[in-house]
Amino acid sequence: MKSIFVFLFVLIADQVTKYYAVLNMNWQANAGISFGVYPGFPLWAFFALISLLLLLKIIYRIKLDSTWSLFIGGMCGNLIDRIRFGYVIDWISVPFPFIGRLYMNIADVALIMGFMCFTIIYIKNSSRE
Repeated sequence: MKSIFVFLFVLIADQVTKYYAVLNMNWQANAGISFGVYPGFPLWAFFALISLLLLLKIIYRIKLDSTWSLFIGGMCGNLIDRIRFGYVIDWISVPFPFIGRLYMNIADVALIMGFMCFTIIYIKNSSRE
């Protein structure tokens, strides 16, 4: 049940903050993947990635936990933008050495946190074996 709340929190927080970013005209259109990498990333590829993750989850009977909820919530938040606008609304400006500014949103933060959790879990499980 906690994982459902994590998923809904990520999704709602992402969409609400994007709404206010657009109202305040403090946002950037991202037609690529995270941080604008690979501009023009096709919508069908997002559907394929989400389908692949859900298929792996079903095949390996992976329990939906908070880590998965962060990851899927982030993917769905950005997918909603892709479907509605054809791009993702990024509004968090992060200075990055040698590159300049990177822009992201709550969904991207959730994706990064989910990926970091997956990595930590994998390393912990690998060290036990």
